[in-house]
Amino acid sequence: MIDLIDIPLFDNLSQSDISGKYIDFHNDFDCVNITFSNEKLVLNFLNLIDKFTILISFYDVTVCAFDVSNIKDVSHWTIDNIYRGKTTIVNSLVEVNSEGSGYFYIDFVDGQIIELWASSMSFEKFDNYSNH
Repeated sequence: MIDLIDIPLFDNLSQSDISGKYIDFHNDFDCVNITFSNEKLVLNFLNLIDKFTILISFYDVTVCAFDVSNIKDVSHWTIDNIYRGKTTIVNSLVEVNSEGSGYFYIDFVDGQIIELWASSMSFEKFDNYSNH
């Protein structure tokens, strides 16, 4: 699990070095499933060539924006950007709220967005495709 303090502000997590290996979620993966349950948001990515799965999970989540209109193909979405950023609370620009959570932006190529507060996140790889 990665604590939000260890996630650089505005770093594009859709193209990341994970456990010493470069992962390009934008070009090499499709997002095939999104789940939200028990304050946990999970994005399920399928590698287009080798067919392995990586789950990106956010913990202690409060969803602030969720717009999945404009869906052209419901079987998969292409991620554009995932990053920890800043948002406005009572006319002040903040990067961490009073609970110690960071604000994340998740943007898809066709314009779908998710914005959320989360305390931490993780990446988990599965060798065979699975709809976790």
